[in-house]
Amino acid sequence: MTKHRKVYSLVVYILLLSFIFLSLISCQCSTESNGDSDKIWFDFGTPSAEEIVGSSSYPLEGVNNQIEVPFERQAGVKFVSVKLNGIPMEMILDTGCSSTLISVAEANYLYSKGLISEEDIIGETYSQIADGSLRVGLEINLRELEIGGEEALTFQNVRAVIDKNVNAPLLLGNEVFDRVGSVTVDNDRDVVIFSK
Repeated sequence: MTKHRKVYSLVVYILLLSFIFLSLISCQCSTESNGDSDKIWFDFGTPSAEEIVGSSSYPLEGVNNQIEVPFERQAGVKFVSVKLNGIPMEMILDTGCSSTLISVAEANYLYSKGLISEEDIIGETYSQIADGSLRVGLEINLRELEIGGEEALTFQNVRAVIDKNVNAPLLLGNEVFDRVGSVTVDNDRDVVIFSK
């Protein structure tokens, strides 16, 4: 092996390791900041998480304990229809994100409709993003998150992080996926299969 080929192989190896490392520690979140990290997002206090989060048992109902949820592709990203506390929205399937994420715009909308309140605030949370920096977010309890249409999959008491960026995408992350036995993406049929 020539010296140049060894150097090239080493560089490729280092880049691959860096990519894997960053993939493991990051969540697909925006890195924009507007410098107002000290501002209060809502005008109410923070109850304890024990007061908010209830049962973690989520049985699946359906044929063979599986539910198929269609997704739509947009610019290489998979979107599923959901209802957050009864309000229809589109969320990105993001298996690389540890939590479920909504923007402050959606949070304010849910708050204005009386669908989240001070009782739903869990507290501040910190997330590490791809560049290694920490972002502060506000963790809330979504009383109900429903995925799909006719054969909907419903989760109670879903922890979600509010991103201060009003343009942040809505991400359906592992906080939801970890509640089922398996999640399979069928790209041929454009469905996500949730199994017990």
